[in-house]
Amino acid sequence: MPHHKTNNNTECGFDVDKAPLLSDNTRRYCVVFSVAEYLCEPLRKCLKDEDPYVRKTAAVCVAKLHDINASLVEDQGFLDLLRDLLSDSNPMVSE
Repeated sequence: MPHHKTNNNTECGFDVDKAPLLSDNTRRYCVVFSVAEYLCEPLRKCLKDEDPYVRKTAAVCVAKLHDINASLVEDQGFLDLLRDLLSDSNPMVSE
């Protein structure tokens, strides 16, 4: 069986290089989990963007990020930013 080269990721609880039989979905999750922190600052900017569509899409992204790493979302203050969007002047964002 070919060995797929990936980055080690201890956040997943195992070394993906030593577990070549893992499903592709598991491997992708490990990569996403490891890059989630890099998404925080761009996501924070999008939540405050002047375009309501960007703000609405960013709110959905926060929900998806929460599925991946709930503690990161809470630690980064994204829940407070989402609460602010609930009172957004544009109904497309707040509903």
